Amino acid sequence: AAFSQTADRANALTAISLPSGYREVQLGISAFAQTSGTATSLATVTFDPAVQLVSVGESAFSQRAQTHTSLTAVRFPDSITDLYISDYAFWQEGRTGTSLADVTFPRASVLVSVAQDAFRQDSQDGDCTLATATFPDTLETGLAIDSSAFKQSCGGRAALATLTLPRQTPVLYLGSQAFAQNAASNALISVIFPASVDSLTIGRDAFAQMDTQVLRRIL
Repeated sequence: AAFSQTADRANALTAISLPSGYREVQLGISAFAQTSGTATSLATVTFDPAVQLVSVGESAFSQRAQTHTSLTAVRFPDSITDLYISDYAFWQEGRTGTSLADVTFPRASVLVSVAQDAFRQDSQDGDCTLATATFPDTLETGLAIDSSAFKQSCGGRAALATLTLPRQTPVLYLGSQAFAQNAASNALISVIFPASVDSLTIGRDAFAQMDTQVLRRIL
């Protein structure tokens, strides 16, 4: 929890640029986590465009706010070959809404592992915001997405409407409720699976939709 912030009102840290010149970057538990009695403040995270191995620790960038969260996008550079994202690493909970809208994974990775609740979003009264998750087109080793990693649970609208998984990967693992939605208005209508995969595991309720069912296309 080296730079974590807890405040009755707004947090202060707004941007992070991780240092350059390192082949490997490991971020510890709750390294930049924020909890606020109003809104969180961290809006941007920039990784070194030359880094190759990245490990994001448990709750490293998690945000909890009485109003809304602040981090809007996470873009991992294409230089990364191995990416490990731990439990609750980018989890957001905002009473009136979340903020993270776009997650872009490296285009040419060997392995991507996303642990449980890593990008989960919860909002009691507002909307969930993660609308785009861009995965690599091809993975040499595999893609693992654990339980509730991208689950959206909100009193308003869910956001993720179309999911395109890697076109080619030897292993694809999707844990229970990995992409589940529990919102007043669910959004996921289309899921596109790999054209080539050797081992495919889909956990219970991986694409479950509570209350309103809108998923109508699986390819």
